[in-house]
Amino acid sequence: MVKQEGKTQVFTRSNKVSKIKEVRIKTRMEVDFDHFIKVLGEVDKYDRWVYKSRKPKLLKEVGENEMYYFIESDFPFPLNDRDMVIHSKQELDPISKVYTSVSVAVPDYLPEHKKMVRIPMLEAYWKIWPLPSGGIEIDYRAIADPGGNLPAWLVNMAITQGPTRTMRNLEKLAKETSPRPSSTVADK
Repeated sequence: MVKQEGKTQVFTRSNKVSKIKEVRIKTRMEVDFDHFIKVLGEVDKYDRWVYKSRKPKLLKEVGENEMYYFIESDFPFPLNDRDMVIHSKQELDPISKVYTSVSVAVPDYLPEHKKMVRIPMLEAYWKIWPLPSGGIEIDYRAIADPGGNLPAWLVNMAITQGPTRTMRNLEKLAKETSPRPSSTVADK
């Protein structure tokens, strides 16, 4: 564990795939499970919660639980911004109510933009389940290579910043957009 903020624990570890560390976030949120899953599927709103992202675009839906999408990432000057195409598959177990999502980068899906660096590798895993007392628990793991000539030690220094801010943004958006119970005449 490298950081704890409230109910959120952040872990990193070395791996066999890359010199860039894997990130794991475990957290709990006081949000409605069904609404949260709906928010996760709204690609056009990813720029509202994915840290430093812009121009999200759904490219192709492959059935109800599989999609390809594009997104750009704002990198600090003087670095070039990044972009990536992601293939994502989701599953909701009808018995346990555990939601899982597996996403991987598919760098050759679209031609590269001249002023962008294509992110060559991403593997991200979400596991989300409703808590008996309300709210949800999340176990998120990701490993990514931002591409370009960035040294692994530099990437590893900032590896937890994006995912932790993304989780905070996602929780905030889920709470802000959560449907409110309608009031009745008796309530007024």
